[in-house]
Amino acid sequence: MHCQYKTVESVQLFACKKLLSVSPRTPNTMAYGETGRHPLFVDSFANVIRYWFCVLKMDMNRIPRQAYEMLLNSLSRCGGEKTWAGHVKSLLDKHGFSNVWLNQGVQNEKLFLKIFKQRVLDCYCQQWMSKLNGSERFVVYRSFKSSLHPELYLNHLTISKFRRYYTWFRLGVNELKVNKRFSTVNPLCSCCNVAENELHFLFDCTLFDGLRVKYLLNHFDTLHHRNQMEMLIYLMTNENVNVLRDTAMYIYYALKNPAKNAIINSM
Repeated sequence: MHCQYKTVESVQLFACKKLLSVSPRTPNTMAYGETGRHPLFVDSFANVIRYWFCVLKMDMNRIPRQAYEMLLNSLSRCGGEKTWAGHVKSLLDKHGFSNVWLNQGVQNEKLFLKIFKQRVLDCYCQQWMSKLNGSERFVVYRSFKSSLHPELYLNHLTISKFRRYYTWFRLGVNELKVNKRFSTVNPLCSCCNVAENELHFLFDCTLFDGLRVKYLLNHFDTLHHRNQMEMLIYLMTNENVNVLRDTAMYIYYALKNPAKNAIINSM
């Protein structure tokens, strides 16, 4: 991220993580992914170009235009890249619009600003996707998350405790042992003596057989030919309110108090 935007961006990230009820240490990539937000510099860059167009249309007797001409001369004579004019040039060059700088403007400013902002956003989305694909931390997350858009469950799951546990499961910040990557915790399920990961938790752990029948079994009818990873993707990407609610309730009751709730909810 561009260093001059880090301070203000931290405010947006704080708000995103507060909305998701996750720790400040949760990866920013996930916070952007769940909320569908992009860094504020995307809008800021577009505003820089918008103001540049305004300056170009000013009369030469206006102080902003005179200041710009001075910066422009400085840029051409001694390479004033660190000036505001240099910043404008750099933004246009970096995103493939060097010709706009050379022409000192465009005919259709409104259309260009729309195209420019989308180009900046596309560049960020590529960086975001590259981070997802470049770390083991996101192996499960990227299996069901492949584009930067707000997740519908944030609106559909209206009961906060269910939404919170569903979010934690998606982001891998719950109590499953697979999420204790850097600890000395025994990675095996204490009930089944196999690796306690997301697939085992949802589909195999015998401790939650009752919960599974109560909340998930009905949704498996159309998935009998699919493997467990495909079933996980189905549960994490489904936009049906009933599927979302039942999945969230299963996760909540299974993780909130595993032994107690497994018995109560199986009755």
